[in-house]
Amino acid sequence: MEVQILAILAELVLEKLAAKTWEQIELAWNVESQRLKLQKTVSALKELLLEAEQRKNQGRQQLRGWLGKLTDALYDADNVLDEFHYHSLQRQVESRGGIVEGTVRRSFFTFTEPTFSYKMGRKIKKLRRTLDDIAADWSRLCLPELGVDMGIVQRDQSHSYVDPSDVIGRDHDKNVVIQHLRLWTGTLSVISIVGIEGIGKTTVAQLVYNDPWVVGHFRPRLWVCVSKDFDVERLIKQIIDSAEGGNCGEVSMDEAQIRLRRVLRKKRFLLILDDVWNDDRGKWLDLERFLRGGEADSKIVVTTQSRSVAAVMDSVLRHDLSHLSSEDSLSLFTKHAFDNRVQERPPILESVAQEIVKRCGGVPQFLKTIACSLYSKKELRIWISKRDTPLKLRLDGLPSALRQCLALCSIFPTNFRFYNLRLIQLWIAQDFINSSHTNEDLEDAGHQYMDILCSSCVLQRCEQDYGVFFYVQIHNLIHDRAREAAQPEYTVLNFHNDAHAHPSQTNIRHVSLSEDEWPAAERVLDVLRALGKANKVRTILCPFVSVKDIDESFISAFIERFKYMRVLDLSYSCFERLPESISDLICLRLLSLRSNIRIRRLPNSICKLYNLQTLVLLDCCALEQLPRDTKNMIRLRHLEITTKQSTFPELNDSSLHFLGIVGCIELRPLFREGQSFPALRTLFIHKCGSLESLLPSIRNLTALRTLKIADCEALDLLDGDDDGFPGFQTLWFLVIVNLPMLEGLPQWILRTAKSNFVQRIVIEACLNFRGLPQEVLQNLTILQKFEIRNQERLERLSMG
Repeated sequence: MEVQILAILAELVLEKLAAKTWEQIELAWNVESQRLKLQKTVSALKELLLEAEQRKNQGRQQLRGWLGKLTDALYDADNVLDEFHYHSLQRQVESRGGIVEGTVRRSFFTFTEPTFSYKMGRKIKKLRRTLDDIAADWSRLCLPELGVDMGIVQRDQSHSYVDPSDVIGRDHDKNVVIQHLRLWTGTLSVISIVGIEGIGKTTVAQLVYNDPWVVGHFRPRLWVCVSKDFDVERLIKQIIDSAEGGNCGEVSMDEAQIRLRRVLRKKRFLLILDDVWNDDRGKWLDLERFLRGGEADSKIVVTTQSRSVAAVMDSVLRHDLSHLSSEDSLSLFTKHAFDNRVQERPPILESVAQEIVKRCGGVPQFLKTIACSLYSKKELRIWISKRDTPLKLRLDGLPSALRQCLALCSIFPTNFRFYNLRLIQLWIAQDFINSSHTNEDLEDAGHQYMDILCSSCVLQRCEQDYGVFFYVQIHNLIHDRAREAAQPEYTVLNFHNDAHAHPSQTNIRHVSLSEDEWPAAERVLDVLRALGKANKVRTILCPFVSVKDIDESFISAFIERFKYMRVLDLSYSCFERLPESISDLICLRLLSLRSNIRIRRLPNSICKLYNLQTLVLLDCCALEQLPRDTKNMIRLRHLEITTKQSTFPELNDSSLHFLGIVGCIELRPLFREGQSFPALRTLFIHKCGSLESLLPSIRNLTALRTLKIADCEALDLLDGDDDGFPGFQTLWFLVIVNLPMLEGLPQWILRTAKSNFVQRIVIEACLNFRGLPQEVLQNLTILQKFEIRNQERLERLSMG
């Protein structure tokens, strides 16, 4: 495992040790002292990881062994902490009278309170001893002294100068920013230039800074490179230095802020804050209050890789930099590789140059880096050796958190198409998603991860749906490199090879089953045995195979062996029963039985999966009903379901964020009376032939962002429409496809269209729809949000 990714795992363990739930756990099981000691040890090991990152080229063999031991110990710690958390959730459910009825199986975590406290206390002590020994081993590695500053690593300081003749393809971006500098008058405002690393944010800011109109309009012009250390005192002194051309030195903070306000007083200034990472609004407000002394027409231009930073700084414009066009990319590459000397361009290199340019994906930094490395080189073999360099640069430039997300993608087949929502749920299930804000949804953070990977051309969008839903693929060469980097924790089982050819390793944690046709069940179990002593698997995926021989005993073997599984994807399987022992998987976050056409019922024991976040029962066309105690799954946030029942059982209202209802042909009322779902963000309703009305079920969905309704032949949106429902005030996207009963729009849709949040309303293939009402046609602002497609119905993405 990469050192940086291992540091993320250590941070995850520390976050779990510091969680508020420990207040209840310690009160119940008296483990406070052990937790604090463990917390101290893990914190110390995280510091050692910083040094290990600096030493990764020294004593490589010794470090590999030390890091391997630490990896196993941190995973064990994560499992134990999840076990504590599960037991805490169980107490919550039982305290509300939600004990699962029926035969209670005695699984490995079922103890009396004193027994549980004793056993878990011993586990923590054992963990702490193991981690203490690993920390002590560090001093015995006999590594060379490291004369490197271990503080925050800053990027090279940027500067304000640029020669416009050196810049290709950014005139439009410069003009957009300057246009907004002219438009927003009378107030100190912020304009953010957003894009991935190397896309040219600083270059655009330099072009703006040196534009003749800007030079004449703003005095003073100030340039500060912020980087990751957003220290207000340091930034104030840097702004003063930029204004006065001197050195603020060791003046006090009070003297510095006085000097800053004097420098800016009654002046129309332009401040460039380059490379901002801070998403703490409090820190920004601390700086911003010292900048208010200038004229109201002053401006701040920010460059950042994060949209959340732009939001925190109240940007009046967020300008997202796009990649260079193919023509501009080739021009930039040619300029730096040949210095525009046409006579020195060997024709044999032209095709290789075009291939390299294509793989750079329009990122100027990649183009310049590779072009400069090839300057004056004319040997074909050297140029060919550089063809894969852009892919390496893309991967090396990714944050560690995104590299582990990409590693999980590597165990899918080459050219596999990922539905973005499913991929994000997989990342969330493995704790790969880290929300930077307390109130930020994990799904929102996941979409940001996806945006970065797509902007970096690591993932490529291959099919777009309405709104935020789309398919992505990984470039073949990036897929291969990601798989190499992910070994040995990630592995693919190919059942057509000799079972004993699979590596018998203990550190395999993520397994996917080959896309090839499965052979006989005995052969599958033989391959399972070939995993040897590997019993810490967290992921089992088979969402792309024809699973004909899998049965209850095979699933039971998985459950018995891999107690700490986070993800179990059995999509397209054909077994009839899910074992009662499924409840033993106390850490399970994601369970998919998608497209199982034989399963009729789920055991009620599934409701004891208190950690379950995602349950996919899509296209389980024989499923008669959900278990009666579904409400006990108190962390369930993503549910996709196909069932024959006419009324859903009670669900946990407070946790559900995503609900997909597909092929529920008997469903009549959408929800039970009184259900409100205050956290629901996305609602999909497809192919529910008996559903006649959405009201009053949807009235209380106060957080809804995306609503898609399709192929419901009996649904009348006008049914129940009245003045009592003001529409949705938080909705972003509304999509209506193939509703034969739709002739006109209900008032709740028209009221929703007036919301400032709504970005798009699509009405497609509703052949009886008479058109938009006059009140919409007369209001240009509302009209721009509607898109009507009444041609022949198109096949669209539904649930991936």
